[in-house]
Amino acid sequence: MNPEMMHPLMYEYLNRSQQQAQHNAPSHGVSMMHHPSQQQQQMSSSMSNAHHSSNMSNGGSSPGSDNLDKQDELDARRRLKNRERVRKCRKRKQDRLNFLEDRNNELEKENGELKTKIMRRGDGSPINKAMTEEALLELRAKQTNTLQLVQAIINEGMMSFEASAKSVWTPNATIVDGVTGEKLTNIDVIVENKRISASVFSNYKIKNFSADWQAHDKAMIKWDIEASLRPNAPSSIALSSPFHQLAPHFNNEMFPFHMVSHVTFSSDKIAEEVRFVDVAKLLSAVVSKQRDPSKMAEIVQAVASSAL
Repeated sequence: MNPEMMHPLMYEYLNRSQQQAQHNAPSHGVSMMHHPSQQQQQMSSSMSNAHHSSNMSNGGSSPGSDNLDKQDELDARRRLKNRERVRKCRKRKQDRLNFLEDRNNELEKENGELKTKIMRRGDGSPINKAMTEEALLELRAKQTNTLQLVQAIINEGMMSFEASAKSVWTPNATIVDGVTGEKLTNIDVIVENKRISASVFSNYKIKNFSADWQAHDKAMIKWDIEASLRPNAPSSIALSSPFHQLAPHFNNEMFPFHMVSHVTFSSDKIAEEVRFVDVAKLLSAVVSKQRDPSKMAEIVQAVASSAL
């Protein structure tokens, strides 16, 4: 209808109705978008559940599953470390067993050698282990005679020493300085050492001795000795320590000292002698004779060189 031919009130009424219809149409569309139907809600819930089930079936992990994996990894590492510790412990144990076995073999070998040495005399004949008391007393008497002969031939001089040395020592006898380790190795060397020691000692006398008997072939002998020293004594003479060190401080002046010998006999002859000078008594003797305080330190040092 042409608006120009319409009554104004009619036109306004119709126009208002159209505007109201246009206004209500968008509002209904928005309401439909914000309020889905019950069917749509059910479909959404089903899809969500299906998606969750799919994740679970495809290996999706939970926090509890992660913790189990980490614990398994820690256990595996711990097992590896324990295996390594066990391997090292077994190796240390085997090394220790090998060492003990080697040491045991060494000791058994040494014991065998010592047993052979003990069971044989210097001349190669076996020792009679079942020695009677009477036989032992007889042997002790012969050994005492040998020690008395040592005293005599040393005090009487070189000719007597050379003539009787073979009655005192076995052919392969040894005399050892217990501190320096210097050694005389047979009867000829022992005789020669006695000869050249006169360049150290201007006088050497055994005043007395005592014997502490041990096994049937062993004794500890304590010698009481008086000696005097040459001022220019050489240092190259074996078994002359510490006397060649003291010599420059004493000009042929007699002084006493004590010496201990650990002696091993072969029957009634000396097969081995290990000598030790009694340092305390020697120091007491030489200090009492020294009147120059400035030399005291040198004297003490010289005597100390013979101490263990």
